[in-house]
Order: sequence, then structure tokens, then C-alpha cells
Amino acid sequence: MKLVIILASMSRAGIDFFQSLLDRHTQISQLPGKFFIDEFLHSIKNIETAEQIGEKFIKDHEEYFDSKINLRERHDKLGENKDESFYVNKFDFLKNFTKLLGKDIKDKKKIIFSINLAYSKASGEDISKKKIIVINVHHLHRIESIADLEFEILCTTRDPIASFTSYVKHWGIKNNFSNYNPWKFYYHLNRCLYGLAKLTMLKKKIMVIRLEDLHKNNLLVMKNVCRNLNINYEKELSISSYHGKKWWGDFISTKDLNGVNPEFENKISQNLFFKKDIFFIEKKLKNFYQKYDYPIRSARNYSIFMFLPFKFELILLFKNIMKLNFKHIFFCLYFYLIRILRINKNDLDLNNYPIKM
Repeated sequence: MKLVIILASMSRAGIDFFQSLLDRHTQISQLPGKFFIDEFLHSIKNIETAEQIGEKFIKDHEEYFDSKINLRERHDKLGENKDESFYVNKFDFLKNFTKLLGKDIKDKKKIIFSINLAYSKASGEDISKKKIIVINVHHLHRIESIADLEFEILCTTRDPIASFTSYVKHWGIKNNFSNYNPWKFYYHLNRCLYGLAKLTMLKKKIMVIRLEDLHKNNLLVMKNVCRNLNINYEKELSISSYHGKKWWGDFISTKDLNGVNPEFENKISQNLFFKKDIFFIEKKLKNFYQKYDYPIRSARNYSIFMFLPFKFELILLFKNIMKLNFKHIFFCLYFYLIRILRINKNDLDLNNYPIKM
């Protein structure tokens, strides 16, 4: 049985959507959402029995057993009429888990496999058919705790300008910047610029899926995924669902995501960028753009302005000046300087980027 880690190389790149397409594949065992494996392994390091580990997992992931409480991912509004949810028996899971794990309570790989298979069995699936264990860690840094294990990586990506637009609009503007700060901006910009490059340093087999292709060339992409994972192609791979119930996207989406969309188009908000901002991103990611066939929008060279702030850095600074939030004002300036200091960091060589599905 093979372990496969899935994550997004940048924000709003469709990793949860991709996971929803894997739902109900007879040869795949997965949990219905993100599993921050690093946090969980740290939380159980002093636990001494399999039963206690299982109980800890249930306590930390109640939404996996009663989806009505998972408002963030809108698992409380599944199905064609958005009035369905799912329920998984905790006692069945715990019984299955303790039996599968046995006394190997310090074996990270067996803990991961046992959690997934116990959950699949409690969900009514035939675990004798499972060939792949899928974990949605969502973020690159969460892999560090299991880097010593053998696994393959499936990574979603997207047009960087569209990714940045979607992140800022949904997490910043939509919420009137109430839960937005300079660290978050820098973290996600850094993730966009260097996420995939960092991922290649793990020296694992990595397969990259463009969100655009996941919609517009779904059949080809999913058949390529199956071929690379050595599993059968099943028609369910074109259906976005959790526990077999149609999924409409998470709560920060501005509209319902009605599954695979062959007419998918990226939305770019030009008002969030100066022209030199787009030039900066495209220059830093020139090999990425070439490798994954993304369009270049910069019509001229703005190198002379490379050290000036991004438009959104100024927007964020202005918002915090208006609020007299001196802590965030300081960090706006701090992270701007950090970004400038990294401006000459070498780009990853074109040939080192992973293959595209």
C-alpha cells in the first residue's frame, strides 16, 4: 500500500477540490478534508495506548464524524439541494483503529495507515481493495514531521497572478481585512514564489496538477493520475463530492463551485497590482511560467522599479495606519524589507521543476 501526500504549491490552487474528486474511489482511502499530520503526531507523542491515540484523533477531528459542524468547508450543505451531511460512527472507527494499529503506537506510518483505513471501514468502504492512502496536508511545512517516510506527492498549482488575486479577494477584501495581517500576506506571497521550489528539495516523486487542467481537461488529467499511481480509473473521479454527496466549495468562495467546469477561466483583478508587481512575479517565476505554460502579461521591463512596494503592500500599510495598529505597521515595513532582501534569490532551474499531469 502506497502513501500519497497532496498539497497546494500556492493559495487557492484547488487542493480541496482535487481531494473531492478522489472521494469514493474504491482503491483510495482518505479522510474528508485536511489532516495536519505534524500537529497530530506532536499531540500524541506521550500517549501510551492505541485507544488513547484513536480517542485523541476523534476529539481533534469531530467534523470528520459529524459533518454538520464543518461550516468552514460547507460539509453541512452537501448534496444537490445543499441540505445533506454525513455521519460516521466514532465507536466503529475506534474499534477498527485499535485493532489495526495494535501495539505499534510509535510507528508513524502505521498510525497514518490505521487512521485512514479505520475511517474508511467505519464509512462502509471495503478496505481490502485499498491501494493508496491519501493525506491532504495542505501546506508544505507540515511534511517535515514525516519526511523520513516513503511517499509520493501530488501538488496542485495555478496561474500565480490568479492565485494571488483569489487569495487577497477572499481572505482580505471580502472580510474587510478583519483577519488579515502583514505576516499572512508575506507567507502567501512567499508560498507563491518559492513553494514549489522548496517542495522539490524533499527529493520525492512529485506530480504537478494545474487547477486549470483539472477543470478543462479533467478526463486526461485524472487518467494520468491513475496511471502514475497504478490504480484504476473510475468515473467517480469527475465528481466533486465528500462521502458521495455533492460538494459546493468552501465558505470563502464567492459562489457555489458546481463541480468540474470545462469553461473555467481565471479571474485577474488588475486593480490589486501595479504593472511592475506583475513584472516582478513573472521575472521571479520565469522558469515556472515556461514549464507549466502560463501566460506572460508584462509588456515591458520594470526592473528599475523592482525595489518599490507592491500595490497591495501599500494598501495593507494604509489600512493599518488608519486603524493606528502600530504593531502591524511595523510588520508591514519589516516584511517588505525581507521581501526586498530576497529579490536576487536564484530561481529554480527549469529542468528541476516536477512533471505536469
